[in-house]
Amino acid sequence: MGRPVRRGLLAVVVTVCAVALGPVGSARASTVVALWNMNEAPKSAVLVDSGPNGLNGTIGTSITLNGAVHSFPAVKRGVGGTVDPQHLDVVNSALLNPGTSDFSVTVRLLVPNIASAFGNVMQKGQTGSPTGFWKIELDGGNGTGEVFCGFRSVVAGVATAGGIRSPINIADNQWHVVTCERGPNFVSTTVDGHTTKQMHTVGSIVNNVPLTIGGKANCNATLAHLCDYFIGQMDYVQIQTN
Repeated sequence: MGRPVRRGLLAVVVTVCAVALGPVGSARASTVVALWNMNEAPKSAVLVDSGPNGLNGTIGTSITLNGAVHSFPAVKRGVGGTVDPQHLDVVNSALLNPGTSDFSVTVRLLVPNIASAFGNVMQKGQTGSPTGFWKIELDGGNGTGEVFCGFRSVVAGVATAGGIRSPINIADNQWHVVTCERGPNFVSTTVDGHTTKQMHTVGSIVNNVPLTIGGKANCNATLAHLCDYFIGQMDYVQIQTN
């Protein structure tokens, strides 16, 4: 299984060779669901999936493209009204619902500073999704620059949730590789090869909300309810099932 390679950038995907070295030492084989290299030329409107399923998406017009990374702009608190797709990459496919499968999401990203360490890196569904969601977010502005991986399922009206936070500060204007994984009885987050794991069983995750990269699919940007836009750069996103 090949791994994404960036021009002039170091790329290490800790889950690509999961048979030999997964993020939690797993020996399970992995299947690529989608791989967005994010190397589109300036003014491109299509987010190209180089994986086997061709899950192309749309690129927001406020995102800066230079042929190697996507740069997501800052959005002030309480500005923007209803969520603005101009600030998001959006992919709509049921294949991005993991269901009961074990799965992992890997992203290479750069957060410029602690002041920018806020918002949702990406998510499939969100709070209120009646059949669960998963997401990767930053620390919510508490000054740590930490990554949080969140998973929530709702089966027969019963909700189960598992969240795991990495202790590593990534808000340092350097590139970092982050993986969130939901296994058969654990959740984990891996930053630059360092894994934090918690034993927890999360059930089926399925929803009809598009995958959004860079913020929420649905929100109302007020001082009390933010759209949680990501600020920084992304080099690639890869989703796998195990």
